[in-house]
Amino acid sequence: MAGFGYRLTDYPGFTGFHGDLVVDPVLPTIAFRADMDGLEMHDMSDVAFKSSHEGMAHNCGHDSHMAIALTTAKFLSEQRSRLQYNVRFIFQMAEEDMRVPGA
Repeated sequence: MAGFGYRLTDYPGFTGFHGDLVVDPVLPTIAFRADMDGLEMHDMSDVAFKSSHEGMAHNCGHDSHMAIALTTAKFLSEQRSRLQYNVRFIFQMAEEDMRVPGA
């Protein structure tokens, strides 16, 4: 996302992050969120993009959430001169794990 012009902020100790596309600091900000965690389960699929981490997989669609969010982030950066809002993309980790604070 940095290559698209976003300022990235990570959260020390966690894998989540957010990216800001600041069009004009005085404009309001809209946000998009995608979940990006894998689950502790085997990826039984037989496709080229199956999980390469044994016992971990994106079997509930989070990989598609990430792909959609990143594609939208790229598109909006290309349309930056037409935007009337600043944009934030939030990539949330472990949203299904209630043991993680803030998930």
